[in-house]
Amino acid sequence: MATDEMIQASHPANVVAEAEKEKRKPKEGATAYKVRTRGVAAFRRCGITFGVDPVTVDAASMTEAQKLELLNTETLVVEEVGGADPPKADHHHHAPDHSSKAPPPATPPTASKK
Repeated sequence: MATDEMIQASHPANVVAEAEKEKRKPKEGATAYKVRTRGVAAFRRCGITFGVDPVTVDAASMTEAQKLELLNTETLVVEEVGGADPPKADHHHHAPDHSSKAPPPATPPTASKK
């Protein structure tokens, strides 16, 4: 028997909402997109026909909706040019300390008494 949670999770509105969460978003400040097809000879998206050779598209000529559509089309390989990725939390590695602190002074050896 299906539980209320199972029914709600499979509801079309919830499936769409879940898919929205996983969409690739444009990089902040991206100036262009290099686009080529994946697995097909030609594919048309956002009013542009793409092929196996990369095509560079000026980001300023596209709406935000077109950028999202381009980035999230599985038939296309899209490389963003310019801009910066949002910082990612890194829980496994720590950056080395490159501060300008001087190393501690060396401790002179002490004579041991017997």
